[in-house]
Amino acid sequence: MTSSKFVLIIVSLIALTFASITASFGSQDVQKIAAIINDEIVSEYDVQQRLNLINASAGVKAEGEELDRMRAQVLRNLVDETLKVQESQRLEVKIRKSDVDKAVEDMAARNNLTSSQITELMKQSGVDIRTLRRQIVADLAWDTMVRGRFSGQVSVSDDEIDSILARSLDNVDKPQFLVSEIFLRVDTPDNEQAVLKSAEGLIAQLRSGAPFVALAQQFSQGASAAQGGDVGWVQAGELAPDLEAALVNLSPGQISAPIRTISGYYILALRNRRIIGGVDPMLTRLTFRQWVFPIEGEVPPQAVAAAANAIGRDITQKITSCEQAGSLSRSNKLGQLGEPRKIVASQLPDGLRSGILALEQGKASPPFRSQEGLMVIVLCDKQEQQSELPERADIENRLINQQVSMMARRYLRDLRNDAIVELR
Repeated sequence: MTSSKFVLIIVSLIALTFASITASFGSQDVQKIAAIINDEIVSEYDVQQRLNLINASAGVKAEGEELDRMRAQVLRNLVDETLKVQESQRLEVKIRKSDVDKAVEDMAARNNLTSSQITELMKQSGVDIRTLRRQIVADLAWDTMVRGRFSGQVSVSDDEIDSILARSLDNVDKPQFLVSEIFLRVDTPDNEQAVLKSAEGLIAQLRSGAPFVALAQQFSQGASAAQGGDVGWVQAGELAPDLEAALVNLSPGQISAPIRTISGYYILALRNRRIIGGVDPMLTRLTFRQWVFPIEGEVPPQAVAAAANAIGRDITQKITSCEQAGSLSRSNKLGQLGEPRKIVASQLPDGLRSGILALEQGKASPPFRSQEGLMVIVLCDKQEQQSELPERADIENRLINQQVSMMARRYLRDLRNDAIVELR
C-alpha cells in the first residue's frame, strides 16, 4: 500500500504557492470585457480570479489549449452565476452577510482552518476573497429561489416510496454505489466538442490527483455542485442506464470516461461500494491515533522522502498495537503521538478514509506528508456495521430533491434563453 492513499484531500486550499494562471494574461487584459449579460459586464479580471481560485482549491495547472478550454468553461459558469444573481435581485432575495460568513467558516472548519486563515491563504495565492464570497452568494440565492419557487409544486406519493422500498428489498445482497458527479451541459451542437474536451481535461486533472470535490464545486453545472458533486448511495435502477453501466465497471477510487446523456456529459467517481444488507464501510466505527513527525522550515523533497522511508522502515512497519506505538513514542521521544480519536468513517475525507479502512487493526500507515510534517495513522480499533434499508423519510427527501433539481435546470435554461448574452 502506497502512502498516496493517505493524502488528505484539502478541498478549498491545498497549495500555498503555484505558477499562477495570471501569467497567461497581460496586465492590460484584465480590464477587457469577457462577456456582457443583460448589460452587466464580466471582465477578464473576473475570469482570471476564478481561474486562480480553481488553482488554489484544486491545484490545477493548465496551459495552452487546456487553459483555453478551462477558461471557456469558467466563462460559461460565470454567465450562469450572473444570471442567478440577477434573478435573485429581481425577486428581491436577500442573502445575509452572516450566511456567507457562516459558509466560509464551515469551509474553513472542514479543512481545520479559520476563516481568517482561508482569507490569508487565498491572498497568498492571488485570489480576492470576494471571488469566493460572490460564488457563495450566487449558490445561496439560487437555492433560496429554487426552494421557494418549486418546493410547493413537488409531491411524492406513498406508492412511489413503496416502490423504492420494494426495489431495495429485491436488491438485498446486490451492490450499492457511493457516487460523485460532475455534469457539463451541452447547449448546442456547436459546442459539443468543446464541452467534451473540457470533460476530458477535467478527467486528466482528476486522475493526476486533483480533488474531485473542488473541481465539482467549480465546474459542475449539476444540482450537486454545491455539495462537491456528492450524489450519495445509489442502487440499480436509480440512475440512467448509461450512467449505471459505467458505474458497474468502476472500482472504488476510479473515475469514469465522459458519459454522454441527452443534456450533456457526466463524469462519475465511484467512492465506495457496499452490499445492501451487508457491511457498510461508511458506518465503520474507527479509533485511531495520529502520529506526527514535525518538519520545520524549507526541506528538500528528497530529504522528506528519505525521512519517510526511515520512519516507515524503522518504526511504523513494526507497530502491532496502539499501546506499542505509545510506548515507542514515550521511551524514544519520537514525534508527537495524539490521543485516540473515535469517529465514524463517513466523517473523514475520502482519501484519508479509504486509507484507514484498508489498515488492519493495530497496524500503522506509511508516513505521508501533512501540514505539520510527516504523519502516520495508527489504527487502534475498527468495528464494522451492517447497512440498513433506507428510511421512508430519506427516500421522500431524495425524490423531492430530484424533482426540484430537474425544475431548477429548466428554470436556468429559461433564464439563458431570455437573456441577452454577448461573449467577447
